[in-house]
Amino acid sequence: MNSTLTGLATVCLLSAGLARADVYWTAFTGAGGAGGVHRADNDGSNAHRIWAGDYATGIGFDEATQTLVWSVHGGQVYASEPDGSNVTQIADLSAGGGYAFDIVVTAGQVFVIVGFGTLPQAGVYRMNLDGSGLAQISSGTGGEALCMDPMSGRLLWNSNFNGTQTVYSAELDGTGLADNGGGPTSPGWIGLAVGEVTGDVYTIGAVDIGFGLQNWGLYRLDGSATPGTEVQFHDAEMMELRALQVFESENRALVGFAGGSGGIFEIALDGTGLTHLMSTNRWMFEFVFTAGATCPADLDGSGTLNVDDIDAFATAFVAGDLAADLDGSGSLNIDDVDAFAAAFLAGCP
Repeated sequence: MNSTLTGLATVCLLSAGLARADVYWTAFTGAGGAGGVHRADNDGSNAHRIWAGDYATGIGFDEATQTLVWSVHGGQVYASEPDGSNVTQIADLSAGGGYAFDIVVTAGQVFVIVGFGTLPQAGVYRMNLDGSGLAQISSGTGGEALCMDPMSGRLLWNSNFNGTQTVYSAELDGTGLADNGGGPTSPGWIGLAVGEVTGDVYTIGAVDIGFGLQNWGLYRLDGSATPGTEVQFHDAEMMELRALQVFESENRALVGFAGGSGGIFEIALDGTGLTHLMSTNRWMFEFVFTAGATCPADLDGSGTLNVDDIDAFATAFVAGDLAADLDGSGSLNIDDVDAFAAAFLAGCP
């Protein structure tokens, strides 16, 4: 499958592949710091701040409309052009004292998780890219991490109230809410991702080791969504790991951390081969890569179009695999067949 890093924060709607154009990240610092939204080339060069503001949190990117969306801790949600121009506040979710932590952008919709605050106001909100159609699709289940399952197309998020961690899931309209189980707050779960091969849930967690120190690690959760095997580091220097992207088919994950100068790292899922990909800045909160040059009909990832891609599309479509969702609607129908045919005839760039 030929795929790209596309516009989600705490991303789990991603399959394998590192084709990418630009990287954006939010910086969680107060007045006088480097807070706001930053942009760089895919190797981290030419980094610059495109929006100056305090306590920026989640971030996502809509490829179809080239719209950048981000949230701030106070509950406001903003949208802009890719270069940071034409900034518009599209929502204010601060009622009840909740904090906006994470964002998912998919199929022209924005999903935001609000944690803490008054319980009824905490939860997951949905809106269009311009802020219209705002609706709370889950109440009293707020947390800090939000993502999408690439296998089912459902949202997943954590809830961290009442001394326990719980993973919830639901359809994009909030129906079919399911409690996937949970466990104690140690490790405190910050990021969530779902493997595109096994459907396993991964999380970034913090373990209190005493003396005011915490070790941060990447965990694979067991079937009841309680902390399972720790597949990565215990390292007190890796302060406040947050952003997480998992690529099971390539046995690796991308993680972002806010220690030192901040940065994005790649790590094998068995905990080996930690590699620094790029520096960001201290207190980076979330990151997202935009798609590079793509060939959406090249479903077998060969770099050319042939009958194998037709077979791959047909197989995915019949199986209900969202790899065949070429129009990005989150479901499979005749529009995806038309989109595949048009992309196949257009050829690869």
